[in-house]
Order: sequence, then structure tokens, then C-alpha cells
Amino acid sequence: MDTHPYHSQRQSANTRNRNVSAILIGVAIWLFSNPAISAAGESTARQQAAGFLKDQISAVSKQLLKDFPEDAETIKSATIFHRQCNTPGKAMKVLEKGLKYNPRNAELCDLMGQIAFEMGEYDKAITYWEKALKVSPSWLNLNNNIADAMLSSGKNSEAVKQLEESIANKNFKALPAPYRSRSYFLLGQGYMQLGKYEEAKNHYEKALKINPKYRRGNYWLGKVYLRLKQPVKAKQHMQIHRKQLTAKADRRSDLAEKNKLAVIDMSSNVELKAFPEIMAGLCLRGSELYGAHNKTKKSEKLLAQGKEALRKAITIYSKQSDIYRELGFLYLVTNSNLSDARELAEKAVALEGSAKNYFVLSLICDRNFDRTNAIIAIRKALELEPGNGMYRQKYNEMKKRKR
Repeated sequence: MDTHPYHSQRQSANTRNRNVSAILIGVAIWLFSNPAISAAGESTARQQAAGFLKDQISAVSKQLLKDFPEDAETIKSATIFHRQCNTPGKAMKVLEKGLKYNPRNAELCDLMGQIAFEMGEYDKAITYWEKALKVSPSWLNLNNNIADAMLSSGKNSEAVKQLEESIANKNFKALPAPYRSRSYFLLGQGYMQLGKYEEAKNHYEKALKINPKYRRGNYWLGKVYLRLKQPVKAKQHMQIHRKQLTAKADRRSDLAEKNKLAVIDMSSNVELKAFPEIMAGLCLRGSELYGAHNKTKKSEKLLAQGKEALRKAITIYSKQSDIYRELGFLYLVTNSNLSDARELAEKAVALEGSAKNYFVLSLICDRNFDRTNAIIAIRKALELEPGNGMYRQKYNEMKKRKR
């Protein structure tokens, strides 16, 4: 079984799976018998699918954490799952146990910092982000997180010092634009709190120069102009801010109308976007771990459980591209049902033309020796996410082989 860049885990199981066309036929019959399904009915189906996968992931993650409490990847996936479920307390407990085995794991320290920040435990967030930065000094954008926590706890002078040192770092300019604009914005916030309005204005302007649509950038620039007794400029920036808010509200309204989403159903929609990948990732990682401990039957059983869960999720709710993609990817990784894997990936792309869906389609086409469509799909993924290094690397590999 080959390793794929989409999930870093390598698998050793090789089991045959039920033909996916039977699933699609069942779905079609179900839809045909319910041609007038309402938005409310669709919302219920979405919630049921999310709830079903939630239960499946909960059971799998608990078992893997019991069997492999030191595995950082499992800890990370379980943490992300609890965050998606909006249960930060459970996520923190998972991390606290996991960090006893992995005290110098920068990713786990970062996750702990994020959760502590969300829970208003700013000193704890600072402690863990500083640990992560000590382990990975090149992870410069963590300085923004530390400074944000300092600002939130009233440590304005410390935040300004943190950011000034980060911006002065020779590697700062190499950071992606969103991180640099956030650094300048936060520095503006720090100077604003210290009453140094001219410095605050200069840094807000730098943030907006990098990213003219920076969230609340114009709002704070307007406020600082008021402090500087320049009401005309303050009004200009407040007007820009209001236009941005209106445009954002319109986009949300259009999205809700397009997807027939009630506000109450937004959580299940977010969960159903995340749960299939978490499920697939946990099953792949668990299968690898069991395989490494010569527990072949457990390895195979876990993969089969993951596939069955995703198949059932499709029968509950047939309009979520992520479920099709992840089931197709599991077939790909286990080198089974490759024609069905392609059908699933094509369905995922038809439902949502996302970069991730096109990328998995390209991998499956490539495995099916369809080099032409593999390259077409990976090009589409790159068009949607031109800065994705993983997609670029795979594209270059495919081009070399096609020659």
C-alpha cells in the first residue's frame, strides 16, 4: 500500500469492500421516493449524518487513545474532533494527557494554546505558545498568538515588545501576507492601548496595505483618527468598514439561501464538513498503529469500520461532498475498489468543486492509469489553491511521468 500526501499515515490492510454502486443506487431510490424533500427535511438528514459520524468518531478515538495514549497524531485528531463538537474542556483533557507523553511536541502545545485562549485562560495560552515557539523557533507566526493573548490580558507593553522583536526578525518578510498583516494590526492595537496614537495609525495602515480587507482594520483606523482629531478621515474609514460588513452579511445570506441552511443548522453543516476527514484519518492512523504491533485483524477491522461508517453516512445524507471524497480516498489507500473510488471522487467534485476534492480525484485517476485526467484534476486543484506546495509537488511528479 502506497503512502499518499493527503493523509500522512501508511496502511497495511488489504480488505475488499462492498461495491459502492449499490450505495448510489440506494441513494437514488431514496431520493426518487422523496422528490419534494424540504429544506427542513434536508436539515434533519444533515444533522443525523453529522450525529452518526460523531458517535463513530467518539468510539474510535476513545479506543485508540486507550491503546496508544502516546501517539501524537491520534491525540491531535481527537483534539480537533472535540473542538469541532464545541467541547473545549474535553479537548483540553485529551491534550493534557497527551502532553505528558509529548511535552516537546510543538503542534500539541499550539493546540493547547489555542484552546486556552478560546476559554479565556490567557496566561496558560501564553505559556504553551511560548513552549511551542521554543521547540520550533522558525514558527514566527506564533508571536502573533502570544501577543494577542498578552493584549487580551492587559499586558500591552509586553505585547508591543513581542511584536517589535518578531517584525525585526530577518525571516519576518518571508512569512505569508496574512501573518504579516496581523502582526502590524496587533502592534497597532498595542500602541492604541498605550495611548500612542500616531504609532497605532502607522501600523494599522501597514496592515491594510498588505491586506486592504483586513477584518476590522478600517474600523480601528477610523477610531485612531478620531483620537488624532481628524474626523474626516475617521468617517472615511468607518464608511469603508460598514460597506465591508454589509458585503459580508450579503455573502452569508446568499450562502444560506443557496444551501437552504437555517441558522440553527449551521453547526451540523460545519461538523459534516470536518467529520469525514477526521474519521478517515483516525482509521488510517489506527490501522497503521495496530499493524505496527502485529495486530493485523484489528488493523483490518478498523479500516472496514471506517468505510462502513462513511457508506452509511452517505445513505443518511447524500449531498455532502466530503463523505464521498473520504470514502474514495480510503479505497485508494487500501488499493481496493479503485473504479468505485473514482466514481466517489467524481461525485464529490460534482457536489463541490473544491481544491481538496480535485486533488483526491487526481490521485485516484493516477492510480487508475488515467494520466491525462489526473493532470487535469491536479491543475484544477492548483488553480483553486495556487500556493499549496503539496499540490504543486504532485503536479510536477505527474508531469515528469507523463513525458
